[in-house]
Amino acid sequence: YALGLMAIQSKMGRSSNIARRVIFGESVPAYGGVKVYPEFVHERHVIDVQYDKQTPIVRGWDFGFHHPAVVFSQLHKCDYGTNHYKSLSEVADCFSLSVWDFYKAVKDHTDTLYNDCCLILDGGDRAGYRKSDSNRDRRGPIRILQDEFNLSFNWRWLDLEPSLEYMRSLLNNKKPCRCGEEIIQVSQRCPVLIGALEGGYKYSKSRDN
Repeated sequence: YALGLMAIQSKMGRSSNIARRVIFGESVPAYGGVKVYPEFVHERHVIDVQYDKQTPIVRGWDFGFHHPAVVFSQLHKCDYGTNHYKSLSEVADCFSLSVWDFYKAVKDHTDTLYNDCCLILDGGDRAGYRKSDSNRDRRGPIRILQDEFNLSFNWRWLDLEPSLEYMRSLLNNKKPCRCGEEIIQVSQRCPVLIGALEGGYKYSKSRDN
């Protein structure tokens, strides 16, 4: 029934983003702006991603002050030697939580879905090391997670523009892998990430201005 409604909206010339947001309740961009990743195409990159317990999971932490999030991903090398980046799920429905409460939500998610995974790794923005006035001792969130929960964080220094261009090249690979799979794959269990890639993550004005 819902797919029928989508077809009708398409014939009427309505935006597919708006239709999916209303019909399916998906997180998609509602406002204008210049997309950071115009190469992201829902029909190409959003698929039924399969979890492999024999492959390490990387938890990517974003310590947004009001809206922290963690994306659970795996890196899979296919038979042709190509790396495929697969986002499995996310914890992104938490707002204005303390570091301790947010860690509990992430741990519960990990224990529920990935308790049999061979290895869990953590990575995050270096900004997570910055001192925070919201904590009594002013420790940053990464320092708290290291000191109190024994997490080990890894990060790699990349300037913003090269990192954006690298991501765009993976999304818009000119020569598809011979295995038939996209380089970037995102599960429907990552609605906030999908919404960001589809346009929620955008430049506030034209990049030419």
